[in-house]
Amino acid sequence: MPNWPNYEDAVAFSPEGPGVQLLHIDDKMKVLLVGLEPGQSLPPHEGPGASFSFLSGSGTMVIGDEEIEVFAGSLAVVPQGANRSIRTDGERLVFMGTLSDPNATHHK
Repeated sequence: MPNWPNYEDAVAFSPEGPGVQLLHIDDKMKVLLVGLEPGQSLPPHEGPGASFSFLSGSGTMVIGDEEIEVFAGSLAVVPQGANRSIRTDGERLVFMGTLSDPNATHHK
């Protein structure tokens, strides 16, 4: 089983858009590590049920019509089919997403 003692060794950032690293996939879930540079975002999109653990930085997550501030230590749970988006608040943002559908597309 893969193991990352320090997420900072696995996270990627890109000036072209979100740095998305696939950490794990099996027949029940997909785990992604995402790095966003200042000013970057994940656009609004529907997706599978998911949890998002914020590891560093700060930003805003929109789930449906609700905006929530996120920062290192925040956890957000999003129900299946709910519209969601994430944007940074002027600093790098790193989060891990665990998706309930391994076939879901992830944004790069």
